[in-house]
Amino acid sequence: MFNEITDEFIIKVLSSGDELTDEISKIIRQKQMELINQKNSVSIKNDLIRAASLPGRKSDIPGASEGVHDLQRVLDDYERLNREQIRYIASYLDKLNEQLETINRIKICIELLDDVEKTVVTTIYHHRKFVDGVEELNLRYGYSKTTAMRYRKSALTHIKNLYNSSNSNIQLINKL
Repeated sequence: MFNEITDEFIIKVLSSGDELTDEISKIIRQKQMELINQKNSVSIKNDLIRAASLPGRKSDIPGASEGVHDLQRVLDDYERLNREQIRYIASYLDKLNEQLETINRIKICIELLDDVEKTVVTTIYHHRKFVDGVEELNLRYGYSKTTAMRYRKSALTHIKNLYNSSNSNIQLINKL
């Protein structure tokens, strides 16, 4: 989970619905497959390079054995690059999982808002245009723009406070 969340990130979660979670989950699955394929291809390629670098019979030609050393250097470089790529993919997966955990915690926090705050922020950010959300609140509930903004600010503050609380996600869910 992120240590700190911003209003902008909360708004992104509110306005994206499940699209953001679905998109991140899709990328995670793709990267997991890429990681598996990378690990599998490393062992196959290593076997091929090792087979090609096996020393043959000794040659009378000076410098003839240098090819084996060149292949070994290629193998070492290849293995180093693959380890780096695997570490990079694993690190990226960690960051994506952290983002997904953050989004899920924010969604839990949104569910814990009182009815008015929850209605205001979901209505405002359900619409891709802020003005449309405020107009709908005015038409449906009679909230002025000022009132809607006050509830919006209060809701964002409550979401941040719940997010930063020491409660686990399970403890937060049990409050529902």
